[in-house]
Amino acid sequence: MKKTIYHITLALCLLVGLAALTLKRLDLAYPPDITTCNDHSPAVYDRHGALLHSYLTADGKRRLPPGALPAHYTALLLNYEDRRYYQHHGIDPRAVIRALGKNLRGGGIRSGASTLTMQAARLIYRTPHTLSGKIRQTLRALQLETHYDKTTILRCYASLAPMGGNLEGIGSGAWYYFGKTPAELSTGEAAWLIALPQNPNRLADPDRARAARNRVLDRALKNHTINNETHHNASHEPLVPAPHPFPQHAPHYAALALKRGESRTTLDRNLQTRLETILAAAVQNRPPRSNLAALILDNDSGETRAYLGSAAYHDKTRLGANNLLTAIRSPGSALKPYITLYALDHYHLHPHTPIDDTPLDGPYNPDNYDQKYLGRITLGEALQRSRNTPAVRLLERIGGKKTVAKIAAGERLRILLADPNQPCAKDAQLGDSDLCADLWLLIQNKDGKTGWAKINYQRDTPDLEGLHPLAE
Repeated sequence: MKKTIYHITLALCLLVGLAALTLKRLDLAYPPDITTCNDHSPAVYDRHGALLHSYLTADGKRRLPPGALPAHYTALLLNYEDRRYYQHHGIDPRAVIRALGKNLRGGGIRSGASTLTMQAARLIYRTPHTLSGKIRQTLRALQLETHYDKTTILRCYASLAPMGGNLEGIGSGAWYYFGKTPAELSTGEAAWLIALPQNPNRLADPDRARAARNRVLDRALKNHTINNETHHNASHEPLVPAPHPFPQHAPHYAALALKRGESRTTLDRNLQTRLETILAAAVQNRPPRSNLAALILDNDSGETRAYLGSAAYHDKTRLGANNLLTAIRSPGSALKPYITLYALDHYHLHPHTPIDDTPLDGPYNPDNYDQKYLGRITLGEALQRSRNTPAVRLLERIGGKKTVAKIAAGERLRILLADPNQPCAKDAQLGDSDLCADLWLLIQNKDGKTGWAKINYQRDTPDLEGLHPLAE
């Protein structure tokens, strides 16, 4: 008898050893690969983390990253799918025994024993719902538990859980059905997204959606995962999952950002959407082959806040896919505001300083766009009407190379202001318009003290000659 027991024990040890060796060899031959878990949809976000633009993955999925998993989502998920997640090593023997008992008593399959690790393995390796697929899924689950920590495996599941159609992961589900990030989900919304992977197509029905959500909440209440108040509030939340289109803002900028390997931008989504709305309406009143573009920068930081390379990105007749902001062309009139402001800032000039709009005689003598000349006009009028010859004259007077160099270096321009403590008087030469007779400049001396410096503007100044730069 002792000899028989000895042989049986020895045989069992050999079988276990052989199984362990086999699993080790299989592990070495087929190492686990969780690349899919991190294969998220390319996406860019604004300066506050709001989604601006996203694309499909290479395999045609909409798979937004889950971000930091919300605590209430994680608690509800583990309670519903795998309460012993942190106690088992991929396979839960208790769950297997419990499921076996239920199935035997029910005369068929009534309950499964899949752990979250096994479900993650099935999603990662796309194992079929067959006996062989179940075996592969189980072996891969053991592998995952050997090579990765629980947090990583949980994030894999949250990234790949089916949400209907080509949607995968809680990030995509939260946005598509509720227009939110996972962190913004309510308890009731999180509960529904936890139930959704079991049958994404059926649970789109409102009645079935509420019933599925409440099953998750009821189990959480029963197991003391949530309290009565939370259960009551969540189960009575209006639940109307509705499609929310994925944002497609700033398409040109998004492409540039991803090319640079950037996902977080300096754009402001609210400002970007307003700009897109305004230009989309404006371009409708323009000829079919024309288009509009706009760029908004933060004057203090120089950061881009809104970027629209085309007002009609999908309009082929307007060549909307072309990025007008990166097109190589002469800066032309775009420089005129900078030149004028630099001149006002550094010289005793004023918007009403007279300047000649007449033909130029020099190495650089461009015409005006309308081939006309207005004669004697003011700097302000020249800028408003985008006159070329006055701009060239002004640039020649203040020094083109010096001006461009300082502007390119990011010099902060001072602004001419009227002293708020000084009255403004009517100017007879300007009709009914008001003009402060004396202009004042807010300056800062070497000691860091600020004050008002009076600028004596001579209206009858014949031309730009004789004007001297303000003290640096």
